Amino acid sequence: MLKVLLVVLAAQPALPCALQHETSAVPAGVDAKVLRDILVGLHSGGEGLLADAFNVRSEKAEWHPYNKTDKGRKWDEYQAALTRDLLTAQPPSTRGRSLKVLVVTAVADNPRERLLWEDTVHRLVASSTDPEDVFHWALFHHDNTTENWTNSTLFNDPKVVVLNHVGPGCKLQNWAKLPQELTEQYDYLWLVDSDLRFDFFRWDLYRAVLKTLNPLVSQPSILPPWGGGQSSAVKYLPIHSSCREGFPVAMELPRSEVQAPLISTHIWRAAQLRVRNGPGTSDWYMDAYWDVIAHAARNSSCGQVGPVLVNAAPLWHQAWKTLGIHGSQGRGTCPAWKGSEKNRRPVSPEEMKEVGLALLRIGCKPQWNFSTTFQVLFSEQSNKGQRLCDPDRDICRKWIDGAARNPSSDSCFSDSDGVEVAQAKHGMVAAKDTEHVLGGLQVGIYHGVPETTNKREMLRLEDRTGQDRTGR
Repeated sequence: MLKVLLVVLAAQPALPCALQHETSAVPAGVDAKVLRDILVGLHSGGEGLLADAFNVRSEKAEWHPYNKTDKGRKWDEYQAALTRDLLTAQPPSTRGRSLKVLVVTAVADNPRERLLWEDTVHRLVASSTDPEDVFHWALFHHDNTTENWTNSTLFNDPKVVVLNHVGPGCKLQNWAKLPQELTEQYDYLWLVDSDLRFDFFRWDLYRAVLKTLNPLVSQPSILPPWGGGQSSAVKYLPIHSSCREGFPVAMELPRSEVQAPLISTHIWRAAQLRVRNGPGTSDWYMDAYWDVIAHAARNSSCGQVGPVLVNAAPLWHQAWKTLGIHGSQGRGTCPAWKGSEKNRRPVSPEEMKEVGLALLRIGCKPQWNFSTTFQVLFSEQSNKGQRLCDPDRDICRKWIDGAARNPSSDSCFSDSDGVEVAQAKHGMVAAKDTEHVLGGLQVGIYHGVPETTNKREMLRLEDRTGQDRTGR
């Protein structure tokens, strides 16, 4: 059953019991040593940042609200101060217009996923500095029932949920069902797994990066479950710790992942065509397709950036995996490997044409050998992975908060000579590129694959602080 409400986008409705995030009336920053301690806790799924540590440990398979410790509140303060600084320095050309986001997720019919979804709806609205920003939801109920959802006020609000599909389906099969007349009403599609908590995320910070850098593909960093475990299958998508130059607020990526990408609707039609032409049972290698589209836009002299990780606005993975074959209720029907090889198939002429049209719509003029170079890069990216920041292909940038330096850690940047480094540190990768300065953050380049943390520094901090694993 497919129920679609095609609505004219309006201001986001006020939600009852919305969470109140820190305002701009916070300290200008957090001490660099305190921030390093906070990041140690975030790398362990929030240890030391949540006051209900015993409950968090015993309730990992459920959803409950949690209070934060003083250290957790300092993370909120740091994000608020960073957001204020970025907004203050934002170019006038990026201000003013609200953003419209369609959040797409597949949910199970159990209380914990409904409660987590309701909490997420509140947090997104509460952490937006623009009351005109719109968050609408497209929900896919893969258990073929909504028994645990029917009494939810938010779920029954047509100004919140604009699409409901009840029936089995894997991620790509769900994404293929999104009507074009619906998706074209939005600026972004946010393809979010249903087991991601927003306790440590802040939309207005993420929004400041979106409005300034305007990435076609972006995603938050990912935290592991409480006490550790898998955050992301890609080793550089967990939150990055401070480096010698400071804390990485955002960075261009060698690749994104299908866990929580935010995709510009400028390229969604091209991505969805690829989705619809495949088997849809596995989402493996789909991220390679939209990543290469973003890379093609970056190399078309039209002022785009590559895929971006917003490191300072992480999501917290719960690892419930209800859509997979080993779902917590045994209902999962989407093994990751099934049909995955077909997602690496060559790009068809029809698909290539749609990618070219997407680039033209955003003012990018594809190079004369575009079809050949796109085909080659997609093959490399889908078969070998993470090629977009290779030294022989391109440079990638990191935007660093220099007030959060860690002198004993490694450098955020790659050693290099020549004008490239000088330009990148001023926010430029070409002589006339001044669009990609993010507030007052330092900008530098790196090659290859970024490491998420200095493990030696992590061990040193834990030994020095005797980190309190009970959260007291």
